[in-house]
Amino acid sequence: MRLGPVARAIAFWGPTVAAAAAVAAVPPHTVDGPAHLLGGTVLAHWHTAPVYRQFYSLGWFPTPNLAAGLLLAGLIRLVGVGHAETVLLVACVVALPLALRWAITAIRPAAGWTGVAALPFAFNYLYGYGFYNFCLGLALCLCCAGAALRAAPHWAAGPSARLGALVVVTWFTHLVAFAVAIVFLAAVVACVRRPWGARPWLGPAVAVLPGLALTGAYLAHTSGGAAPRWSDPFPAAVGLVSLHTQLVTYRPAENVVAGALAVALSAIALATPRVGRGDARIRAVALAGAGTAALGLLAPESFGIAFGLIGERLSLFPVLFGLLWCFGRPIPRRWAAAGVAACLAATAALGAVRLPELRREDRSAAEYLSAARYLRPGSTLIALRFAEFGPRAGRNRHFDPLRHLSSALAARTDSVDVGHYEAVLEYFPGRFRPDRDLRAAVDPGLGGLEQVPPRVDLPAAGRVGRIDYVLLIGAPQATGTAAAALAATRAGLARDYTMVGRTVPSGLVEVWAGTGGRAPGA
Repeated sequence: MRLGPVARAIAFWGPTVAAAAAVAAVPPHTVDGPAHLLGGTVLAHWHTAPVYRQFYSLGWFPTPNLAAGLLLAGLIRLVGVGHAETVLLVACVVALPLALRWAITAIRPAAGWTGVAALPFAFNYLYGYGFYNFCLGLALCLCCAGAALRAAPHWAAGPSARLGALVVVTWFTHLVAFAVAIVFLAAVVACVRRPWGARPWLGPAVAVLPGLALTGAYLAHTSGGAAPRWSDPFPAAVGLVSLHTQLVTYRPAENVVAGALAVALSAIALATPRVGRGDARIRAVALAGAGTAALGLLAPESFGIAFGLIGERLSLFPVLFGLLWCFGRPIPRRWAAAGVAACLAATAALGAVRLPELRREDRSAAEYLSAARYLRPGSTLIALRFAEFGPRAGRNRHFDPLRHLSSALAARTDSVDVGHYEAVLEYFPGRFRPDRDLRAAVDPGLGGLEQVPPRVDLPAAGRVGRIDYVLLIGAPQATGTAAAALAATRAGLARDYTMVGRTVPSGLVEVWAGTGGRAPGA
């Protein structure tokens, strides 16, 4: 028995709305999210907050990381700083199943409900990192895939304006998403037949030409790249097929959930290998999935600090194209239901496994943000960390949700965070003015502030401005060299600063204020 339209709508929207509601109720604290929130605040308040005009300049040269900043700026104006990031977190979760649904319906209109299978991959590792632009780019790349599959039979009549617009918008979220969209278009050109005499490449070429021009202009404009750094393809392949790279974020137990989901999806693919093989669109999706998998294994891991985690980004596309291949075919309904059920069970299991870590992070972040009561609005602050607070998931040791939380404090008080990492990278519009760049003054190499313990020269800030508040993070947890560095930092601060408060209950944050920096009533 086929699912009716009401049942299909419930099957898709029920889990999607439930996931969105869970994020809205308890939004996760991401690593880079606070820095993006401050970037959006600078864009939204630059004309009304004198401190931002004093320390920041706005550059509107087109960059492939512009979309999320503009969205956050608009949301800050609509719902305020306290809710803007949560709305974007929800949007990133909802956008991925919607985009997969759009792509699937390009092949099988009645199978759109299976797009909900993308939900566990909406809560991916980079989502936890706070890479909002890239998460939006994931969804937009799938939208490009859906538009390409719809436009391919009509390319002989001319280019698709919808496809061209989607490709350009994708460029403004992330270069990796844009590059993968090009790979997908190439696969469609290679597989989908055209009428005799048609030029199959003309429509896709017109669609990608503006993005290629923007890429050339951006690469000529930026100086943020560096020599490529390569990683071993064998561990990358294991991480890809086991779904470790895509999903494991907070706890090692997530490997069990990821591995089980990989086995379940592989079983469905192996049980239905020949279904739909005569459809050129299905072959195009399979080719795109294989191409992105190979690209992920062979591409450099980074091009310096400005272009990193390339393998992690690329690892998501073969899986999403795999879901499109699986559910875009006319497989038996029981297999489709089993695949969707496996993805939804994995989403719930990941939530349950991650919950203790998310609660711990929420308590720590709440205590950290309570330091706002000691800060005078419109001031400058710097946070020095003497302990790491990241989860123990066997991944990047710098995955610490408290690492950039000082930027959230600055956003809430219309202040300047000296450690605002967006402000020192060329692909964000709000950047420190060269003559008022406190970060460059205290940390010329831009690599010392985020270390634990930090390596900065606080007195050097006086050459370009003033740091009103110094926040010492993790004093109770500091050990060894970090504890010695903490004692030396306190001794140095005592000459020009006074400790005006310590957060409760753990003393996670000590707030030191310079002369004139004491908050009223503190």
